[in-house]
Amino acid sequence: MAVIATNSNHLFIRNINNPFQVAVPGYFDKDIVITTNVGKIEHNENSVDYYLNTGLCNEKTLTLCVFLKKPKCKLFKIFEQAYKIKPFPKPQVFLGQIIDNGFVSYKMLNNSHSIFTMPFGFDFTLCDFQHRAKEFKVKHNHKDGTITIFNAKGNLLTEEMKESFKKADTGDIITIYDVIVEGPNGIEKVDDELILEVKKT
Repeated sequence: MAVIATNSNHLFIRNINNPFQVAVPGYFDKDIVITTNVGKIEHNENSVDYYLNTGLCNEKTLTLCVFLKKPKCKLFKIFEQAYKIKPFPKPQVFLGQIIDNGFVSYKMLNNSHSIFTMPFGFDFTLCDFQHRAKEFKVKHNHKDGTITIFNAKGNLLTEEMKESFKKADTGDIITIYDVIVEGPNGIEKVDDELILEVKKT
């Protein structure tokens, strides 16, 4: 009987390297063959880890099969298990070290130089793939009622954005929105906005 251990029980995340381990009592790794009907499997020969990457698939389930190599005969299947495939969690947008909507100090705002995007609370030990911001917008609502909007490519704040932040006053609202990212799900738009109210002390 084979034992398969995954980081998420009966679940693989789409288009990332999902680590898992396989053990068959009484047999070595060289005596085992593992197959999948979705994606591909790689084995780290220096450890017990296998990695399954589904690619950008549309399937919602996959099946892992474990075979033993028997002398002078075909592979002998000893285990088969179905697993769910889930999309990579939707990312959130952060500005520097600012991760939540609400009040932001003038100093922290002006110490920020870039945005980054990742699913809040997601365990990135599961993969080496993070979201990359391709473009985003910043809206600066001044307390006098005027509004300025800026566009940026990539994840870095533009010089115009930085100059606007330097002129921010208590009560101004800064919104990071229309963030487009590239990640395991392909190119997608971040659903959430980051809305900050400046508190100048």
